[in-house]
Amino acid sequence: MASPTEEVSNLEATESTSKRWADRITSQGPWQPLSDPLSYAGPPSLPMPVQISDKASLAPFFEYLRGNATGEKPEVAHEPGHEEVELLEFSKGVAYNDGRIDLCKMVTGPPNIGDLMNALRSYASGKHFLLGNNIVGPQGAREIAKFIEERPDQYETWYLAGNCIDKRGLEALVEAMIKSLVITNVWLKRNPLGADSAEALARLCTSSPVLRTLDLDQTNLGNEGVANLFNLLNRHEKTIALRHVYLNASGIGAEALTEIGKYLKHSELESLYLSCNPIGEAVALLADGVQESHTLQRLALQSCGLTGPTTAKLLEAVKGHPTLQTVDIGQSYATEDLHVRFNWLDGEEFAKSLQDLVTCSTGTGLRYLNIGYTPMTCEDLLNITEAVISNSTLVWFKVDPLVKGGKSRAEVKAGLYLKKSMHAVRERLANNVTEQYQGMSYEEFHNGPKRFLLSPPDVRYIDSVYRNRDAGMARRGLKVLDKWWEEGDETLRMVQEDCGEL
Repeated sequence: MASPTEEVSNLEATESTSKRWADRITSQGPWQPLSDPLSYAGPPSLPMPVQISDKASLAPFFEYLRGNATGEKPEVAHEPGHEEVELLEFSKGVAYNDGRIDLCKMVTGPPNIGDLMNALRSYASGKHFLLGNNIVGPQGAREIAKFIEERPDQYETWYLAGNCIDKRGLEALVEAMIKSLVITNVWLKRNPLGADSAEALARLCTSSPVLRTLDLDQTNLGNEGVANLFNLLNRHEKTIALRHVYLNASGIGAEALTEIGKYLKHSELESLYLSCNPIGEAVALLADGVQESHTLQRLALQSCGLTGPTTAKLLEAVKGHPTLQTVDIGQSYATEDLHVRFNWLDGEEFAKSLQDLVTCSTGTGLRYLNIGYTPMTCEDLLNITEAVISNSTLVWFKVDPLVKGGKSRAEVKAGLYLKKSMHAVRERLANNVTEQYQGMSYEEFHNGPKRFLLSPPDVRYIDSVYRNRDAGMARRGLKVLDKWWEEGDETLRMVQEDCGEL
């Protein structure tokens, strides 16, 4: 299953519709904030449309957790792609032998969350709790917090995305979580935490001794909330354990970037995900922080309305970096759904900074560089691809021209050579993979280690057969994933208002 950043997918995942995407990006052009203003509150934090499960459908799994299973037990199966992991899949609910408890998209809702947590009190083998898109609401947050209070050192991972958890629910969870000595991962994507949650989140970060991964994607923090959160973290004098922070689709602008840039200078952050935010020219505010960081390994800025000149300043900071291995400034598949803007990276200054970045021989050396669709000239792209062909560290490089060829003779000639050059790029990347991954083929790399260049190893703890299955069927055109709640559906209102009957 993809991490939050992996879910904000690259456009190259949909090759069959590449022309359509190229047309959309070209139609937008460079983002003009004055004539095309965007909200700095962030997109709505809605879970995917679901219906709450009845008790009978959940009962077999709950009874298994209690140790009282009376029906026929499922046969032991193996996790696809990870044959060493055994699992038991019930009609609703999966238990893995690596400690994952998976109820993603099974929708316990408020009526069943109490029964689930009671059942877990009898199950000693769980370490990673996956409850994505279960819309448990404030009531569910209180039930989970109560469980953590009683057993603070059992579960290391809490994946609670899409559960209608608001500030009240978050505060209850934080009060319980900071007493744990083992919680390393908290995933809160698509919960309406709001800007006022900054203080509670700062407390979670500063008071949790081993919390290394925090997912705040699409949680309505907004520019104000993110700025306040990092201002509080910057004022904290002691070392903070946090290593990976997800802030995709959070409404981030100049104020938040200023505080994040300050934090990078003194923190031990390794991964920073900022895709799908209305950043634009403010991206230059990150440059000093990135340059002074001695731990940052991954930086993602897909579909942030970036333009060439200011992004060039960021690339100057990246060049020769001692630790940075992954830079993603491509386009996000979710751009239009989230009402943000594609990147538009072109111009002589940007092309030169990109070429210098690829040819730089100091620092750790980039291994993953995604540009995606770009309006750069074919001449500039040809120079960059030729630089990649001489690079010995890159194992993933993606760039696609929005304009094929051109009017000038030089552009037409460059366009003709570019296709041949891209073939040589693929050969170089494959050779680099073979050298860096003990003879591994490029296909094996693409289906395995590539994931951990973009994401930290912690994403394995939130892999769900349910989400993987749905995503795979959607890619093959066998299933359409619902994005929007039907008008008049009262489910969300009742969950958020803590109604007893649903």
